[in-house]
Amino acid sequence: MTHPPSAYRVQALAALLCLCLCTARGVAADSGTLPPAQFGTVQNASTTTAIVWQDPSQVELTTQALRFTRPGATLRSEQLPLEPLQRYRISTTMARGPGSTPRFAITYLDAGGKPSEWTPAWQHKNAPHANWLPLSPHIQRYVQAFVLPQGASQPRLVLRLDASPEKALARYDHWTLNDLRIEAAGPVTCCNRFGNNLLWNGDFEESSEPLKQWAQAGNQLELIQVDDVTFKHVLRVRPGTSAQLFSRYNAPVVSGRAYRLSLKVRGQGRVELDVHSLTRDTPVPLRVGNHTSNSGHFDVHTRAWQEVSTVWLAEAPNVTLANVVIVVNAQTEMELDAIELRPFE
Repeated sequence: MTHPPSAYRVQALAALLCLCLCTARGVAADSGTLPPAQFGTVQNASTTTAIVWQDPSQVELTTQALRFTRPGATLRSEQLPLEPLQRYRISTTMARGPGSTPRFAITYLDAGGKPSEWTPAWQHKNAPHANWLPLSPHIQRYVQAFVLPQGASQPRLVLRLDASPEKALARYDHWTLNDLRIEAAGPVTCCNRFGNNLLWNGDFEESSEPLKQWAQAGNQLELIQVDDVTFKHVLRVRPGTSAQLFSRYNAPVVSGRAYRLSLKVRGQGRVELDVHSLTRDTPVPLRVGNHTSNSGHFDVHTRAWQEVSTVWLAEAPNVTLANVVIVVNAQTEMELDAIELRPFE
């Protein structure tokens, strides 16, 4: 036979319950914060970390879905646990309203502390997808890969929805994301010893030119012979010329590797070095990677030969070919030679 609890025991239990509730309320009051807004994960080896977002008041956010319905709405994450020279696979299921423009970026500080930004050229999960095509209005899974450059720090995700320029489509402005995952896929070898040059005729010594010019206007370029001990033939760019040059033959590359792109230059002006990530699709390869992630910009002011170089990361999951791009803005007469794309080993 059971007996009702004594008045003393009831009072003791009530006091204990009150103490627990007061303590919990005190902790919440002291912190002055709500539980963190979480959506998405970062997987490093056996450790999974939730992505925490700052001030989600402009979006609809749960642990399962993220939805933008207001043009101009922006969401920024806390710092992500990403390491430089580690290849990460990014995947998420997305759909957008017709005409609306989703903006997905990883921001970080480069080795010199300068703010930088990487934006993905999204690919389909099982097939290449031309990087100029927009996201579908229908739900699809998209992937891309990302490598934080050497010396980079403070990576964060920044998402934004821009309005459709067509007023008739304004009521369809939305962007929905589900199952956002960033997964470590192995280290990238960089940036000491490098292998053989993958670009054919980068020294201009063969009869066929290694570069072709985009939208050529007039006689801006000239292959000449010089008396330098090191070089016999160089590419001369006329003063006041802005020329975009592409490698005539694409170089074979391996996804997940780092490469050193370099050339020798003299004169006065500006040189930009870049690489487009391509597939082997025929008859026309698809560009499948972000071609502005790792570009190098150099101001040149020298009569002597100067070597400039940048590190290019073949991060895109479907990349098999590299198309080298050189942009020259010549203030005075400029000369180029010894163009090289070498893998780090």
